[in-house]
Amino acid sequence: MDFSGDHVARVRAAKEAAQREMESFGDPSEYDVVILQGQLKEEPVTPSQPPLDFESKPGEKD
Repeated sequence: MDFSGDHVARVRAAKEAAQREMESFGDPSEYDVVILQGQLKEEPVTPSQPPLDFESKPGEKD
């Protein structure tokens, strides 16, 4: 594998940018943590298009 200095520098820069972005949110203790619990109810899926009725021509098999 090629671990040239350019790749290492790019990874370090990306790591530093990610760290700055995470720190921009401030202290986690300043936020309210809400945990949602429950069961997911599946809603019936309604077709977006009515069913198509195909008519067979005389002599064709179904």
